[in-house]
Amino acid sequence: MKGRVPLEQARNIVGFITGKLAYIAMAVTFIIMCVTTADVIIRKVSTGNIVGSYEMTEMGLVLIVAFAAPFLQVAKGHVRVDIFVNRFPIIPRHIVDGLLLLVSGIVMAIMVYAIFIQAGTYLATNAGTSVIRIPYAPFMYAMGVGYCLYAILLIIDGILEILNIFKRDKDEDGIETVYGV
Repeated sequence: MKGRVPLEQARNIVGFITGKLAYIAMAVTFIIMCVTTADVIIRKVSTGNIVGSYEMTEMGLVLIVAFAAPFLQVAKGHVRVDIFVNRFPIIPRHIVDGLLLLVSGIVMAIMVYAIFIQAGTYLATNAGTSVIRIPYAPFMYAMGVGYCLYAILLIIDGILEILNIFKRDKDEDGIETVYGV
């Protein structure tokens, strides 16, 4: 279907960007693991610790979650309640799945708006962590970008799911069927 192609191209572009952000999330996970391990070892062998390790972990987790969520959507690894919806016939299933994805995308877009407003407030007030003063604003903006990509993916996937109603399939005998007709 011609209407699907631009949406699928957009999804591929967002998916490519999301893949790169997933690598950042993996690197941050490794860094957090190293900091936490080093902090535990230092605490066991001496009376010291890594100052601000908790805050570094906190800010790292913001990046991990915000960058992993859109990647999870691209990989279709999201958690769904299939027990109920999979019992529906094919057309209502596509409609319900599509509408749920669209509503989720709209809610996520509202959250992104709130995240950017809050990031602006943090930037204006120079807010940061209490011990080593890591500024909140860059992490909030990064979180906003990750969740913005997630919202875009949810909306695109919702539209594509609804368009699946009109998808043409061939059965074992090569007979073409069109859902929704």
